[in-house]
Amino acid sequence: MVPTVNRRKALALLVILQRIKKRKRTWVTAINQRRRQQGVFYNLAEELRFNAATHRSYFRMTPTQMDHILSVIGADLQRQDTNYRLAVEPKQRLVVTLR
Repeated sequence: MVPTVNRRKALALLVILQRIKKRKRTWVTAINQRRRQQGVFYNLAEELRFNAATHRSYFRMTPTQMDHILSVIGADLQRQDTNYRLAVEPKQRLVVTLR
């Protein structure tokens, strides 16, 4: 025997369920979406390349040494972009690792 549900209670329950908002899920957080404009790599690391002494004190190597390391292992650091997010570039992955 199936208990009958009060029609008014069923409608109230339906209204409540429709009002409950689903949590919005994102693949990339807001701070990571702004990394090309505000990130350390795009601002500081690129600026350091123009001053070899500062670059050496920050990364413990010259820009040419970093370029050589990147040419050797750059293919191994390469990742594929997806529909949901852009991959971190090999140079940026190297900079983060060295720092």
